[in-house]
Amino acid sequence: MEGRGKALCVLVVAVLAMIATSTAAASTDSYPPDDPGWFDGCYATDLGDPTFIDGACYTTLADETVIGDRDLAGNVCKRVLAQRVFKSWSGFVVWRYKERVRFCYNGRIVTSSQRFRWATFEHGGGMYWSFEGHVANACRWEDCSDQQGTWKTYYGTQGKFQACLWSWGIHLCTTRLPGVGIEAFGNGVWHWNTWG
Repeated sequence: MEGRGKALCVLVVAVLAMIATSTAAASTDSYPPDDPGWFDGCYATDLGDPTFIDGACYTTLADETVIGDRDLAGNVCKRVLAQRVFKSWSGFVVWRYKERVRFCYNGRIVTSSQRFRWATFEHGGGMYWSFEGHVANACRWEDCSDQQGTWKTYYGTQGKFQACLWSWGIHLCTTRLPGVGIEAFGNGVWHWNTWG
């Protein structure tokens, strides 16, 4: 009976730890088209939440996936990143669900766009949590290149994270469905929001 008691105790503690993990409150914000800000990829405390629980910012000019701040037609382009962050009950970041959008505009319409979305794990989060993939997409194509030619465009994504515990024939899982959305306008203004 003592072995089963220990197993039950371990199971209860694990379940309580999974339940006690908290998600960040949904956030929304916007930045004007000419906001000079500190552009270092969401690690600046002057853009978004200084504790990095959900945030948005411009990404660096040294962004490896796109070159330059104008498209071939000479339209101004911006690269923005928004993220949903999950922290443990002890305050450590466990995982981040990110979306980065590059959009170009001419003052009337969004002329072109490109989107990337991915998940990252921190502080050993990948040992307990797994990324099960993207479960929703607001764009017709993965890169959101269809989001152009209008005053307002929306780039939304939702992912699935799961943490499971197997112990003595008991299988317990918890699932999180974080979402990130970025809305861009033909004058360069953009907004972001997160949920889940």
